[in-house]
Amino acid sequence: MINRLISTALRALERLPLPAHMIISAVGLAALMIFDLATDASLALTMLYLVPVTLSSWYVSARSGQILVAFSSIVWLADGLLFQVSVPIAFWNAGIRLIFFLIFIALLTNLRDSYHREHALARRDPLTGAFNRRAFHDQLEYELARVRRIALPLTLAYIDLDNFKAINDLLGHSVGDELLIRITELMCENLRTIDQVARLGGDEFVILMPGTDSHAAEIALSRLKDLLQGAMQANHWPVTLSVGAVSFYEVPTSLDQAISLADHTMYAVKQRGKDDVQVIVWGQEKARAQG
Repeated sequence: MINRLISTALRALERLPLPAHMIISAVGLAALMIFDLATDASLALTMLYLVPVTLSSWYVSARSGQILVAFSSIVWLADGLLFQVSVPIAFWNAGIRLIFFLIFIALLTNLRDSYHREHALARRDPLTGAFNRRAFHDQLEYELARVRRIALPLTLAYIDLDNFKAINDLLGHSVGDELLIRITELMCENLRTIDQVARLGGDEFVILMPGTDSHAAEIALSRLKDLLQGAMQANHWPVTLSVGAVSFYEVPTSLDQAISLADHTMYAVKQRGKDDVQVIVWGQEKARAQG
């Protein structure tokens, strides 16, 4: 029960914007300092300072945590001078607390950076650096929710590299890896920053294109295919691309249905002879209304 409450609270904190974390940390620290000055020094409150300092250091920045500790050290010193006889002891206690909290912030920010780095790596394909399947599913779910909420179209493109197996068989897996990396680089460089590229495995890629209708998607994907095709020819790689895409004007019943529609469209291109782009529409009435 307690673990569930803690997990819920942490998830709620993760969703808060940066200004909210700053306000919560500052207000919490101010209230704690006032209470600390108003009570006798025998009442130990030092560990409670960890709460606003931790929130600020983790969710805002190490510098913000250090600023809070600097203000806290003034209160610690004032509290000691008010309620303790020995001035050296007051300075000593405040200094020790200050050093402890600065070390704590340094360790915490290193832990935070490692966590974010590992979290980012867990969402990336280790070879190409594109998003992996799990990250793609999360992003697709988010974008489909936007389609439902804002009523803007979303295009999901499924890309398969034709004859890629021949590259591995004839030229070796190192060349195949180089090809996949180059394909990913070109897609990321020539798409919008809001578009998301993911590798689902092998030679299959997907692209999420938020706010893109079927007409714009066909133009963008055709241009992208021609550019990628040119790079393949320049490197003498006998690979073409089959691209199947779905422009969603309405939300499908599930993520699996959305992926399946794009996958089937791509395979229809392959069955017609490969090396082509096809875009279909999901939600005809809205498409006609916007057209």
